[in-house]
Amino acid sequence: MNAPNIQAGDRICGFKVEQVTDLPKLSNRMIRLRHEVTGAQMIHLENQDDNNLFAVGFPTTPMDSTGVAHILEHTALCGSKRYPVRDPFFSMIKRSLKTFMNAFTASDWTMYPFSTQNAKDFDNLLGIYLDAAFFPLLSRLNFLQEGHRLEFENPEDPESPLVYKGVVYNEMLGAMSQQSQIMYRNLGRALFPTLTYQHNSGGDPERILDLTHDDLVAFHQNHYHPSNAYFFTYGNLPLAGHLEKIEAQVLSKFDPITVHTAVGREVRYRQPERFDFTYALDAADDDGKKCQASLAWLTSDVRESVEVLTLDLLNQVLLGHAGAPLRKALLESKLGSALSDGTGLESEIRECWFAAGLQGIAADDFGKVEALVLRTLSEVTAKGIDPEEVESALHQMEMDAREITGGHYPYSINLLFRFFGAWIHGGDAAQAIDLDASLKELKHRLEQPGYLEGKIKEYFLENQHRVLVTLSPDVTLEKRRAEERKAKLEQIRQSLSAEQRQQILTEQKALADLQEAEEDLSVLPTLKIEDIPEGVRFQDPVLEGLEGHDVTLYQSPTNGISYLQCYFKLEGVTDAERQYLPLLGSLLTQTGKGDLNYEQMSALINRYTGGFSAGPSLRRKLEGEGFEEFFAVGTKALHPNLPKAFELLLKILSEGHFKEVERIATLVNQRSTNLTNSVIQSGHQYASALASRNFSAATKIDSLYDGISQVQFMKELAKVEPPVLVERLNPFLSLLEKLFTANRLTVFALGEEESLETLKAQIKALYAALPAGSDLSGPPPAAQSSDADLREAWVTSTPVNYVAKAFKVPRYLSQEAPKLLVLANLLRSEFLHGEIREKGGAYGGMAGYNANEGIFNLLSYRDPQLSRTLGVYEKVPQWIAAGKFKQQAVDEAILTAVSSLDTPKSPLGKALGEYGNLRKGKTHDQRLAFRKALLATTRQELIDLGQKWLTQGGSIATITSNDQLEKEAQALSAMALKKHNI
Repeated sequence: MNAPNIQAGDRICGFKVEQVTDLPKLSNRMIRLRHEVTGAQMIHLENQDDNNLFAVGFPTTPMDSTGVAHILEHTALCGSKRYPVRDPFFSMIKRSLKTFMNAFTASDWTMYPFSTQNAKDFDNLLGIYLDAAFFPLLSRLNFLQEGHRLEFENPEDPESPLVYKGVVYNEMLGAMSQQSQIMYRNLGRALFPTLTYQHNSGGDPERILDLTHDDLVAFHQNHYHPSNAYFFTYGNLPLAGHLEKIEAQVLSKFDPITVHTAVGREVRYRQPERFDFTYALDAADDDGKKCQASLAWLTSDVRESVEVLTLDLLNQVLLGHAGAPLRKALLESKLGSALSDGTGLESEIRECWFAAGLQGIAADDFGKVEALVLRTLSEVTAKGIDPEEVESALHQMEMDAREITGGHYPYSINLLFRFFGAWIHGGDAAQAIDLDASLKELKHRLEQPGYLEGKIKEYFLENQHRVLVTLSPDVTLEKRRAEERKAKLEQIRQSLSAEQRQQILTEQKALADLQEAEEDLSVLPTLKIEDIPEGVRFQDPVLEGLEGHDVTLYQSPTNGISYLQCYFKLEGVTDAERQYLPLLGSLLTQTGKGDLNYEQMSALINRYTGGFSAGPSLRRKLEGEGFEEFFAVGTKALHPNLPKAFELLLKILSEGHFKEVERIATLVNQRSTNLTNSVIQSGHQYASALASRNFSAATKIDSLYDGISQVQFMKELAKVEPPVLVERLNPFLSLLEKLFTANRLTVFALGEEESLETLKAQIKALYAALPAGSDLSGPPPAAQSSDADLREAWVTSTPVNYVAKAFKVPRYLSQEAPKLLVLANLLRSEFLHGEIREKGGAYGGMAGYNANEGIFNLLSYRDPQLSRTLGVYEKVPQWIAAGKFKQQAVDEAILTAVSSLDTPKSPLGKALGEYGNLRKGKTHDQRLAFRKALLATTRQELIDLGQKWLTQGGSIATITSNDQLEKEAQALSAMALKKHNI
C-alpha cells in the first residue's frame, strides 16, 4: 500500500478524499479525491505494479470541425513556460526510460499520459507533462508547424505555387481517407445534430484551414484549467508525493473558474433519419459493391452503469460471436462482405450508441440492409433469447474484465479507459471499472421474464432516434478534391497583396530557422546512463518437458485466466500452399466441426473460452539462415473451464471439414475486406515488408503470410464462386490431417499456481488423443529470395504516402547489433523526426532495427511528400558521416533503446517473449551481453556503422496513389520506381 490508512474525509496537500474502494478482483484500491480550491478531480489506483502511470485529461468539446482540440494537443507539447524548447515531448522520449508516452484527442476529451518503472524518471516526466498541459507557450510558429500553414513551393520565389502544410493537416488527410474513420465520424454527425459529437474532433482537412492561432489560445484558456482537469495516477509510488507535486507545480497557481464543458442530452428525433456520404476510391477497385450502410440508435446515458452493462450484454448476445443472431443474419445475407465500420456499442461518450450494418454492398441494397437489421431484431424479440446465450455473453464480459492486457497500451491505460468516459460525465468511476455491483443488479433484472427482449424494443425497435448512414464510393472524389485545393491555392496566391506575400515568406523562413536552430536542452531533466539498470527481468518456465513431450509451462498472476498455444511443425510446404495458410487458420476456428455446425461450435467456444486463434508462424534461428515454420492454434479460458477448452481444441484439430460452402465464402469475403481496409491504416508496415521481402527466405515467407501479396491473394479469392472456392480448399484437408499429429506438436502454456496441474493433465490427454504421426522428413524447403534491392511504388486510393527504405544488416549475435539499435533511435530522434515530420509535414518519420532478421528500416507515415522523403533517406549516410551529433545524443538514443527493451508486457506477452527466446536459443548471457554492449555504444561506432551499412544498396517501397506519382513524376524519374497495383 502506498497510501496507508487513508479514508474518506482525509485531507492531503489541498485535496479531500471523497471515496476509497477496494477492487479485489483487479488487485487494486481506488482512491478518489477532489482539490478543495480549484475543484480538480483525481483518482489513484493503488497496487504493487512498478510501472507507474500519470495522466491528466480535460473535457474538450469543440463546436466545429477545425480540429482545434487535436491541434492544441500537438501544440501544447511544443514548449512550455519552464521548458521553453522547441519540442520537449519528443526530447523527453530520448531522455527517459518511459514505458509509454503519448497524448490522445477523443470525441469529447483530451488526455496526456505517460508511464515508467523508474521513480526519478516519473518525477522528471511529471514536471514536463504538468507544465505542457497548464503552461504551454502555444507560439504562432508552432501552431503553423503542427496545425496548418501556407508556403510557397520555392521559398525564394513569391510567384511560385502555394501549398498547404501542417502535421495535423496531413495526419487527418490520411485518417479521413480511411472508410472506418469516415463512417465513425459521420455516425456521430448523424446521431448528434446539436451536440459536440456532430463535429470531427480530429479535424476535417478542409475545415482545419479555418482555424486561427487566436482560436487555439482561447480554446486552451477555456478548457485546460484545473477546474476542468481530471488527474489519474496508478502504481506503487506514494500517492502523497504525487499530490504534493501537482499542488505545488500547478494547482496552487490557479483560482477556480466556472467551466462550460458539460455535455447535455441530445434532442431526440421524432422519426428515423437517413444520411448519405461518400469516400474516395480508385476506379479500378470499384466492382459495384463498395458501399456501406449502418443503422444506428442513440441509447442510454453513460452514467447509468446498469443500463450500459445491459447494452454491453445485448451487444454480446446480438453480435458477440459467429452464431450470434444479428451477426449471422448480416453476414449470411449475401448482401455484403463484412460488418460495417462502427458496428457494435460505443459506450465512452455522454450518450451511448449502438450500430449494425454491412460493408461491401451495392447502393441498391441500402434499404435491404436496414430492413434486415430491423427484421432480425424483431425476430429475436419474438422468439426470445436463449438463457444459454445470456450466460455465454456474461462469460465473455467476465473474461474481458479480468484479462490483464498489454501491447500497444499499458494495462493501466486500459483500466483508465474503462471508467474515464463515465467519470468525466459525472458517473461513478468505481462502478464503471469494477462490474460486480452493476452485474449483481443486472442479474437480478435478468430474472424478470423478457427483460432483455424488452430492452431490444426500448432501445432499438421503438426508438425513433434512429439513423441510416450510408457510405458510397466516388471514383473522382480524390482527384476533384486535389484540383479544388489547387484552384483555391491559386486563387489565394493571385489575391495576395505584396505585404501578405512577404508575411508568408517571413513566417516560412522563421519556421525553417526555428526547425534548424541548435537548442540548449540543458533545461530539460534527463536520466543518465548510470541510471539504467544493468540487469534484465528474466522469466523462466516452471516446467520444460512433460513425460517425453515438448511442453513448456510458465506461471504468472493472470486474474484466473490460463493460456495455451499449440505449435505443429510445418514441412515440405510450397509458396502456393503458404498463401492459403492464414485463411486456413480463419476457417479452422470459425467453421463447423464433426456433427456441429458453425453456429453450434461458435456458441460453445464463446461459452467456455476466450476464443481460438490459428495460423502460420515462423521462428528465425539465431545463427545462419535457418528458420522453423509452425502452424499455431491457441486459446484462453478461465481456470474452471480448462477441460472444456481442451475438448473444443481436440474437436477443432481432429474433426475439421470444409462442407459449409456459404459460410466459407462469407469468411473469405470478410477477410478480404478487412485486409484491404488495413492497407491505409498500416501503410508504413506494408511498405516496410515490401521493401525487405527479398532479403531472405524468412522475409519472403512473412510477406506471403502478412504482406501485400496476401491482400492481393485474398482479393482474388473473394471473386471465386463459392462451390469452386470450396473445391480449391478441399485438398488442404489432407494437409491439416497430416499436420495435427502428436510428433509435430510443441506446447506453450501459461497459468497460475492453482491451474498448473489441470494444464499438465489436459496437455498429456491432448497428446494421447492425437494421432502419433509419421516420421518427420527434416526442415521445410526455404522459399527462394531474389534481388534484394527493389524500387517499387504500390498504388491504392490515398492522399498521402507511406515511404520505406530497407537495408540488410547484421543480426542479433553480431557485435554490431546493439549499436545498430542505438543508431536507429539516433536517426529517428536527431534527423528523421525533424526532416520528415517538422519540415516535411508527415505525421511520422522513423527508423527501426529488426535484430532477429537483420533489417534496418527508414519509414514515413501519412506523408505528403514522396520524392523529398526519398531524398532525405539518401542524405542519411552523409548526416551520420558529418558526426554533428554529440555523445549526449548517443546517450539519449541508448536510453530510448533500453526503454524499448524494458517495456512491460502483459503476462501472456512476457511469457510468450521468453518462450520465443528459449526456442531460438537466445540465452540469458547473450541478452545481458547485448545490453552491456548497447550501454557502451560510442559516437564513433555509430559513424562507422553508418558508413559501413547504409551507404550502399537499400530497397525502396512506397504505398502511394496514381495522383501522387503523376504530381511528382519529374522528381521521381531518376528513381525509376516500378509501379504495381494493390
